[in-house]
Amino acid sequence: MDEKILIREYLSSLKEDTELDKIFVFLLESMGFDIISTPVESKGQNQYGKDIVAIGNNSRGEKCKWYFELKGYSDKDIDEKNFYKNDGVMMSLLEAKTVKYDFLEIKGFAHLPRKIILVHNGVIKENFKKPFNDFVSENFQKDEFEDWDIYLLSNLFLQKLFNEYLFSTDLRRNNLKRILIFLSLPDYDFKHLHILINDILEDFVSNQKLNKRKELLIFLSLAILLRLIWRYSKEQGNNYHVKYAINYCVLKTWQSILITKKTNKKAVLDIFSKLLNIQYEFYGEYIVNSFELASLKNGIASQIGSPFESIAFPLKTYQYLDDLVYYFSLISYTRGSEKIIENQNIQKDLLIQIFNSNEGGGHKIILDSQLIQIHHIFKFILNSKELRKSDLIFLLNFIRIIIDQIYLRKMRNNSLPFNSKNLEQLIEFEATGNKRDDYPEGESLLIAMLYEYVAIFNQSAIFRDLTEFTKEVD
Repeated sequence: MDEKILIREYLSSLKEDTELDKIFVFLLESMGFDIISTPVESKGQNQYGKDIVAIGNNSRGEKCKWYFELKGYSDKDIDEKNFYKNDGVMMSLLEAKTVKYDFLEIKGFAHLPRKIILVHNGVIKENFKKPFNDFVSENFQKDEFEDWDIYLLSNLFLQKLFNEYLFSTDLRRNNLKRILIFLSLPDYDFKHLHILINDILEDFVSNQKLNKRKELLIFLSLAILLRLIWRYSKEQGNNYHVKYAINYCVLKTWQSILITKKTNKKAVLDIFSKLLNIQYEFYGEYIVNSFELASLKNGIASQIGSPFESIAFPLKTYQYLDDLVYYFSLISYTRGSEKIIENQNIQKDLLIQIFNSNEGGGHKIILDSQLIQIHHIFKFILNSKELRKSDLIFLLNFIRIIIDQIYLRKMRNNSLPFNSKNLEQLIEFEATGNKRDDYPEGESLLIAMLYEYVAIFNQSAIFRDLTEFTKEVD
């Protein structure tokens, strides 16, 4: 697919209040604009034709104040109806011109020349071009107004963002296209994503003398990549692909920051926060859309059911609990809170609600590696600002449930939690009751971790029971 067509199709699918405004800020930053306000910061307020306010140079190199009015989705193609309607395009443009915008932090801001830009991921309808042009000539001075339509936007995104890193080599260009093609495959292994992200980050790691603009462009390229994957995965109805891509990108980028020892460099952390914000947005949308169903009795279980569900249900339950813990941590890190104790108590109650609603999954330990998710749950609750009596009761009960489940599994199946990544052996064992000769039997790190938590809570009775059990196993 031609690069311009790919970008144009992507941009034309964006909505004004959810996606277009976010990636348009990326474009402005890549073009060297200083952003003063965005739709996120002014949400809920009348923006008077100024969705985004920025400072930048015009084509003659003169510093100007820029007012960007964004129109998308149903208003992306400008016609008589959406131009003249109440709060339509005409009203927004006139307000951008007539309503003053005061920004006292920049000396002389009020006296800077003004640019008003209509940004829309569509076109001006052919039969409305003359009335539109007449309106512009009657109300704006020469060079005061510009129309940035889908074709101009596509060119700007290609030149200023995609060509810098995502399309800078044939390898990167081809890997990006393959990612978008293979997103429709349920078992896609993301090898092209790994190659593309690592290749881009290599420019960040290997060049210690990158200037701020180059660093910004690397991170913006990764951010636009995630937005692309999110949009295409939505069309496929596949949240897993989005979550994997975002998590992988955030982790690899943070690894690169650690390698380059830039964890205290504010400029780097500020642009890294753009990736964290995308991750926060995704998890928020995912949790909000799924929580009601997940909180029903065994709501995480498949409604269709299959022999594999005896394994899948507990794995899905603990993964969802882990996602909740991570999302709550993201809220604290990216947003902060004046009511942190109150919010944390609500979050702990929601976490416990999901666990109790999905007993069939939460009360079953299949893999030894579930210790990671269990540890995250314990750590999240124990590190909260206020440790309530109900929190301690839940954690102690949780420990008892885990021990009981491990004991029952050993008594019924003569098996400890599975400690290998090869799930085929586990599935075969669960279905037939027969173990292959190479079925992994060994030490359990989960049991070792349980000893630590039993010691932390000073539970001598549980300690004795756990010790008796481990002696029997040995």
